[in-house]
Formats: sequence, structure tokens, C-alpha cells
Amino acid sequence: MAIWQYTFFIIPNNNVPLDNFSPIIDEEGLFNDNLYWTNKETHISFFEEIGNIIPKNKSWSQQIVLFGKENTNCIEVYNENEYVTSVSFRVDFRTDYGSILKQIVSFCLKKDLLLIDEELKVVPLDFEIINKYFEDRKKIWQR
Repeated sequence: MAIWQYTFFIIPNNNVPLDNFSPIIDEEGLFNDNLYWTNKETHISFFEEIGNIIPKNKSWSQQIVLFGKENTNCIEVYNENEYVTSVSFRVDFRTDYGSILKQIVSFCLKKDLLLIDEELKVVPLDFEIINKYFEDRKKIWQR
């Protein structure tokens, strides 16, 4: 992933303790977000309204519903037999991402979803907090 991009995992809340989130790590040492989805049995249609925020596009894989473009702002909904197994949201700092970010935060609040950052911490669903973090990161890569 490029330095000008940032990726979040999106998981269902499922009563996850926000102040004491303990990510599930697989045997390879990677975050295993699919365990948060498999118990929930969420159909991919749950994410259809994302198409109003970021246009739906054709993915390279039949197991990924892609909103946006793979190399910029996008949401990828991984699925097996049309049931969600993983969701990620990528932000591209080179774009005017503010509107998209606001709407994704609103969607997550409405659907009781959590954003997990690259450090595997729960992110407050507050546009101003997330945007401030991004503005600080942009200063670093623009040097």
C-alpha cells in the first residue's frame, strides 16, 4: 500500500469492548477480521447503499464487491456465497476524501459497525477526529 493511502477494517460491533479491544490474530500473525463476520451471517446487500457514496465497480475477483477503485478510495466487501467475510475501507490522501469519509462514518454509525485502524485499534466514529489524524499523516508524506 502506498504511503498516501490508509486502510481500515470494518467489523460489526457485536458488543466489542471499545476501550479494551483485543483483535483476533491468526497463526500467521495477521488480523483475522472474518471471525467477526462469520458469526453474524451478513448478506452482501447490507452494503448496497455504499453505492450512493462510492460507485460500485467491477472487481478482479468474484469474491469481492468493490465500491470505488482499487488504487484509490474504495470499500472492498469480501464474501463467500454472498455472505460477508471481510470488509476494508481505503482512503487516498491525494483525493478530496472528506465527503466520502463523512458518509462512511455516518454509514458505520447507522449500521452499528466499527472502524479498526492499521494499528488494530478501534477508531472513534467522529469525522473531525479521523480527519485530524489524516491531516497529520498527510504532512508526513508530503515532506
